[in-house]
Amino acid sequence: MTTDNVPEPAPTDSNDASEPSQSTSGRKTPPGRRSSRNRISTKSGGEAVMSNSSFVVLLILGLILLAQTIGQLQLQSRNKALLENQLLQQTQAFKEAIKVRQQLESIAGETAILADRGNTNAIRIRASLKEQGINISAPK
Repeated sequence: MTTDNVPEPAPTDSNDASEPSQSTSGRKTPPGRRSSRNRISTKSGGEAVMSNSSFVVLLILGLILLAQTIGQLQLQSRNKALLENQLLQQTQAFKEAIKVRQQLESIAGETAILADRGNTNAIRIRASLKEQGINISAPK
């Protein structure tokens, strides 16, 4: 009877210290040591395959990295939207503050002009502000 369809048995590693093992590159390794280059297992047909455990580990690491990247992108997107909203609110408040300041400077300037012309109420206001450390002068 012929054995044409029967594959050859795969070589097994033995821990027999008396016989040195041979690596895939043809070099002999010392007795009792496994070759560090023999990391890819071979099927009985001679095809090289990666072990399932290392594939699963790499797949999990890739998925974790992808999930972290997506999470960080979403967080940065939310932060950007919040910062844009705060900038808009601050810009509106800043414009209002500039308006109020211009109005106050205008009122103070007109009060100073009236005080220079001798208006008693304007003179009292100028004196009151001066006591508080605020000096007003006529616009130039």
